[in-house]
Amino acid sequence: MRSEAKKPHAGDNGESSSRDERTDAAEWDGTFISTFDYPDSAVFRERSVVIPRVIPPAPKDEAKDFLAVIRAARTAKAMVLDCASGRIQPELLACCVIGLWRKRHRPVIVMAGAMWHKDPGLRGVIQKAVLRLADRAVARYAMQSTEEFPAFVRSWGIPERKLRFMHYYYTFTERDLRDVPPAAEDFVFAGGNTHRDYLPLIEAMKNLPEHRLVIGSKLLEGMELPANVEAGQLPREEFIRKMRSARAVVVPIRQGLTRSTGHQTYLNGMLLRKPTIVTDVLGVREYTEDGRAVMIVDGTPEGYEAAIRKVFSPGNQEEIERMCDLAQKLATEEYTFEDYADRLVQILDEAVLERTTGMFAR
Repeated sequence: MRSEAKKPHAGDNGESSSRDERTDAAEWDGTFISTFDYPDSAVFRERSVVIPRVIPPAPKDEAKDFLAVIRAARTAKAMVLDCASGRIQPELLACCVIGLWRKRHRPVIVMAGAMWHKDPGLRGVIQKAVLRLADRAVARYAMQSTEEFPAFVRSWGIPERKLRFMHYYYTFTERDLRDVPPAAEDFVFAGGNTHRDYLPLIEAMKNLPEHRLVIGSKLLEGMELPANVEAGQLPREEFIRKMRSARAVVVPIRQGLTRSTGHQTYLNGMLLRKPTIVTDVLGVREYTEDGRAVMIVDGTPEGYEAAIRKVFSPGNQEEIERMCDLAQKLATEEYTFEDYADRLVQILDEAVLERTTGMFAR
């Protein structure tokens, strides 16, 4: 959890409560309320007032977050909210309430982060109803891939003009990598819990008995695995150590999703200059120069097997080295946290300008 910015918390005394002036550009000093705590970002340090949260939250913490967002929205002029926090997603539910207010009483809200995957059947119908209600309060959705825009519009019925691209970033910090890199080992590493499908990768490893696979995930607990596969949830420090010492990194993302995911893991692999193997899903080509910086596979056991064999084949090392050079260059130059945070605030500023000028108003 990031440390709290050196600013008063949302809801503290002293905030302006004038509703009629909230959309007047001359009255807005650029300060916004946020559920993202980013003290490492200069623009967030200067302009954001953080709603403090417990991470990971218990159910009672999420209820408190829901109420805190509504209280802050009563006086806020602009807000940046996390669209994917907690099990009940308190920020989204708060927007359902805020959306019932008169427009002049609502702050300008940007929802940011990993967007939602619509489930089939009745569950999906309920999800869409909730999101459409919340959408009344949302000015912009800051999304992590333009490739998911069409699916988002189809799934939720929200106009594309409200969508903006905000690239994700590698999350390993200088502190994470300050130790001398561990000795390289001849194993393949895969990790992560969100929208992962490890079974085809495990099936591939049955045909690769000479190689070892280490999986950092809780999803396979209790499952019988081949002798050359080990799996279990790892502490962050051990997760990083395993990824740094691995010969290659695999990110087996579940196919058929209507949102992009997995960016953090494959961008960290690219940063470490590891041969990185990723399923061909939304967003991957956008982040990797159409696959030039990683090995994109179709998610079948045969696809994983072929890619892993290529990584270990002596005849392919020159090509692999070029790929890893490009991957590290892309990660360090284009996918930094600073650029991500700056872009998020740019999206908010644009939304506030739209509200104050009336251009493209809803």
